[in-house]
Amino acid sequence: MTIETDDELVWSFPAGAKLTCSRDLVMEGTDEVAFSAGRIYRVESMHPIADPPFVKTIDNQGEPHRLGADDLRQFFCR
Repeated sequence: MTIETDDELVWSFPAGAKLTCSRDLVMEGTDEVAFSAGRIYRVESMHPIADPPFVKTIDNQGEPHRLGADDLRQFFCR
């Protein structure tokens, strides 16, 4: 098994980690802002063996949302 950079990025955010949204994440099709710039979100769970791996956090509407490496890279910082 080869460990990819994306895997390592997701693995670096365990449950309880705080993510700061760096810019609004707007859902395609609905134009709903799922995550707001400047707001802090908590990682509810991390799923390292999913393909691709992801973290789960609660969005602005109170719904669980999966964030993969691309989402983390583009919209969030620690």
